[in-house]
Amino acid sequence: AKLCYGPVDGKTTCSSTQVEGCPPPLTCADLAGRTEVAKCKKADTDDCAASFAWKDESSGVAKLCYGPVDGETKCSQTEVEGCLPPPSPPPPLPPPSPPPSPPPPSAPPSAPPSTPPSPPPPSPPPLTCA
Repeated sequence: AKLCYGPVDGKTTCSSTQVEGCPPPLTCADLAGRTEVAKCKKADTDDCAASFAWKDESSGVAKLCYGPVDGETKCSQTEVEGCLPPPSPPPPLPPPSPPPSPPPPSAPPSAPPSTPPSPPPPSPPPLTCA
């Protein structure tokens, strides 16, 4: 990784220095999708970044594995705090109470139950002088 600093006297741009073996910036969000291992040093070196180990699960302190860094043959680790256990398949929750059922599609929503229109009263028979 390169660490930038400066600008140094007389320069208008930053300088940088090469540093080895820095952990990538990892957070609790990086736990998701990783495989839990006993120790990062025991994780598969081809899969460091896909592994993590708990330091103290009850207090949310995890070790995220990364690397291997130059010259190392084992994964390195960086500690992150405040993590919840990764969302492994959640335990089945009790089914939520069903929402109020919508009216059947044939009835227009929010219309009172409709009654068929009553037929008009029969008109009186035509009256004649007879």
